[in-house]
Amino acid sequence: MATTFTQDDAKACFRCNFKQPSFRLISLESFPTEDGGLEPDYLVGLFCEECLRVEVDGLCESFAQSRIPLGADESPEAKSASS
Repeated sequence: MATTFTQDDAKACFRCNFKQPSFRLISLESFPTEDGGLEPDYLVGLFCEECLRVEVDGLCESFAQSRIPLGADESPEAKSASS
């Protein structure tokens, strides 16, 4: 399914909701599942230059975490609430 943006979407960065976006970020990510595994998904957003840097830095930091399944004391709900 294609992801489309409206003119209203393109008026402000998805992160800071202030500056006009300059970049479209499409990233493939893994999200926790109920059984403690990771399921592939994607994220699409429009970002200004400053916020793009923060998003990319966050993605780089998440590479190590994406290889680790959920611990015995974690749940998908707790992981998404802390993000």
